[in-house]
Amino acid sequence: MWKENSKYKKIYDSIVERATTLERKKGFGVYFEKHHVVPLSLGGERVSTNEVLLTGREHFLCHWLLVKGLVDTKNINKMKYALWRMTNLPIRGERII
Repeated sequence: MWKENSKYKKIYDSIVERATTLERKKGFGVYFEKHHVVPLSLGGERVSTNEVLLTGREHFLCHWLLVKGLVDTKNINKMKYALWRMTNLPIRGERII
């Protein structure tokens, strides 16, 4: 899935690990977005162990890192589409990046 020894994967993993260790929770006036560590379109599951709460900026960066760090064109295109959706389509409320 990832390029071998990818610097992008290292950064991605560090963002996810940091968010996980902070034990974040939605609400209380703090803005977070749910992110699937292994994206659903790449075989990830809808389970709590595959989900992490990220800030809007972290979420954007993780999707950008997926585009930059993946190997095969099919998966890169899926992640490009996910990044495009994130930046161009409205969601409930306002997205804060």
